[in-house]
Amino acid sequence: MPSALLYNGTEFQDYDTAVAGIPFYPDASLHTGMISYGGIRYNGVRMMYDVYKDRLVINSYNNHLLMPAMASIDTFYFYGRAYERLRPDTLHGFPGEGVYEVVYAGRVSLLARHVKTIQSDPRDRHKYFMDQTRYYLVRGGAYHAAGTPKALLELLSDHKKEMRQFIRQNNLRFEDNATEDMKSVITYYDQLITPTT
Repeated sequence: MPSALLYNGTEFQDYDTAVAGIPFYPDASLHTGMISYGGIRYNGVRMMYDVYKDRLVINSYNNHLLMPAMASIDTFYFYGRAYERLRPDTLHGFPGEGVYEVVYAGRVSLLARHVKTIQSDPRDRHKYFMDQTRYYLVRGGAYHAAGTPKALLELLSDHKKEMRQFIRQNNLRFEDNATEDMKSVITYYDQLITPTT
């Protein structure tokens, strides 16, 4: 039975409750989605993404939380977001193996690497999860770090004037909605460089 491959994972052990926050992205709820595992597509899988350990947690048939082997996962999709597992690549600037959100895919693509670390507050020694997102533009057969608006504009310098105007007109701040703002910019840029027929 092909589905047995996906559900043949190790049991998930929950985190220490002494650490504030959550290790999951975008939240700690199970969402229904799709997983491509070993080349086989599985629909209707209840899952959540553990960003701290870069692994998927899925709900098994008997309502146990399992962790399938990440090495066999190619892509997964849930909560309106697509993810891809990057493996060692010959493209210049390869940012490292792991799971990346495919924010936008076109003539240029935008990937987001969501990371969580455990930090300690020196005042009271409480531990908490801290979020960080790194962005990469895939263009011209290479990966380019695009972590700040300035870095992104440098990568899009062939249309810098139009991009600055677009950012200003749409009041993009790259703060609370940084991923969506980045996506808007790349979508617009892709329209500019796509030949019209």
